[in-house]
Amino acid sequence: MKKAVIYIRVSTEEQKKQGISIETQLSDCSAFAQQMGYTVKRVYTEEGLSAKNLNRPEAQKLLKYCNEKRNNISAIIVWRLDRLSRFCVDYHGTIRPIMIKNEIKLLSTQELNADTIEGEYVRNIMMCNNEYELALIRQRTKANMKTIVDSGRFPGKAPIGYINKTIIIDPINKKFKKEIVIDEENADFVKRAFELYATGMYSFKTLGDTLYREGFRHPKTGKKYPVRKFEWMLHNPFYIGKFEWDGKQYEGSHTSLITKDLFYKVQSLFETVDKSKKHTVEFAYSGLIKCAECGCYLTAEFKRGKSKRGHYIYYHCSNSKDYHDNLKCIRQEYFDNTFAEVLQTFHLTPEHIAKIRQLASDYLKDYAEQEQKITKEIEQQLNAIKKRIHNSYIDKLEGRLPDSITDEEFSTMHREWQKEKDILLMKLESCNTDTNYVHKRIDVILKFSEKLPELFLKANPEEKKLILSTIAENITFSGKTVNIELKETFKVLQNVKKTPLFASENSNLRTPENASISTKNGSFEPQILNGAGDGNRTHEYRNHNPRP
Repeated sequence: MKKAVIYIRVSTEEQKKQGISIETQLSDCSAFAQQMGYTVKRVYTEEGLSAKNLNRPEAQKLLKYCNEKRNNISAIIVWRLDRLSRFCVDYHGTIRPIMIKNEIKLLSTQELNADTIEGEYVRNIMMCNNEYELALIRQRTKANMKTIVDSGRFPGKAPIGYINKTIIIDPINKKFKKEIVIDEENADFVKRAFELYATGMYSFKTLGDTLYREGFRHPKTGKKYPVRKFEWMLHNPFYIGKFEWDGKQYEGSHTSLITKDLFYKVQSLFETVDKSKKHTVEFAYSGLIKCAECGCYLTAEFKRGKSKRGHYIYYHCSNSKDYHDNLKCIRQEYFDNTFAEVLQTFHLTPEHIAKIRQLASDYLKDYAEQEQKITKEIEQQLNAIKKRIHNSYIDKLEGRLPDSITDEEFSTMHREWQKEKDILLMKLESCNTDTNYVHKRIDVILKFSEKLPELFLKANPEEKKLILSTIAENITFSGKTVNIELKETFKVLQNVKKTPLFASENSNLRTPENASISTKNGSFEPQILNGAGDGNRTHEYRNHNPRP
């Protein structure tokens, strides 16, 4: 009895269509083989794959099996010819040579199988029709996708933090619409990812570990979200209401998850931050104090004491210029107390505060006038870039662009213009709130000026960095002394009266809970060397036992 093999294929879309399911094809092909007197040796089934080429696992296995003479295959049976391939080049370049070499027939249960010149002619026409039909399907799909993206809807699977939802409008007439909505289960974790990364203190791995501890899981596997996907997430403009499709960026109709300000802050970190140096421990003075000898910033390390009791934070020059042969390590408490002492020099009477408020009010009037000029300039820039974007599309539609500009280059230019437009909009929004913010910040500083030392010592690393960056123009450390150059505003606020550093009422505030100082582990005695009211404070470092 003659031997045959059966090949069955369905694509994802076709599985939904009646009449070409796997079961239907197998039943028809098996009945056809029996009717034609063939014994079926093997059945090859492909599910969820299109016929755009022959690079399909089961199709390759079928051709290899048929090409071996010892298998003695006489026929390949398919439900229709387009199940095996929709391309003439595949049929004439790969399939037909194997059939001729091994005297194998290609038989269809639904089409003409005449073994004549006319039959081969009809088969060739049918293969051409299949290829033409595929081209039409692609064209219609592309046009449909274009309509969808022009309406502001992303036509693919929504990224994590969102879900694709089908909303039934008319159940009787089977009318529905598709939308992308916020996934309440994961949206907060995505926001948290952007917020944490924007601090500059996290790598993708430590970010994933932190969110996992907070309950973030992969929606499908329930396991830790893959580290490699965080970079894609943090680069994705979808979370600010935009999306990219076919090399172009579109304004989406979906709700944004994060602000543009936060998104572009994260993007700037990708360009400036060395990911290999990120860590989970927050250090208050990293990137704030410079080495007076080589100009590099001090970096921090987190170590145990000799007795393995407690952890201690030390600072030393990063020595990125290889200037130092030996690095001196300084405990964080020394810097804490030094900066607290500087803050204690800010003392104002109620009369002084009232006068400074008046001066601040006059300053803010000038500031507001300058801000109006800046706002007008930004609005002009914004109108210019909007006009540029609009005109470029018109030029492209009417064919006025130079032939040297490719579609990819055009799309890249538009993405840059859109980014520039977003940044200008953020600047414009910022201008509208800056005056109130500055006024409020000055008021808070004046109101709490007497409590700043205590607030500073209780503050977390991020708050300490904010306070110091507000008052100091430059901070350097020579290995023995700390030099603090105050900003002009705070030079005025500084009271030259010296205050005792280790006042008894503040003694319980000098040391964080997780890094205590004792006489056994060393003591730190900052000393004012220059008490003049010139805004520059210099403190000497004395360390009797530099390492725990």
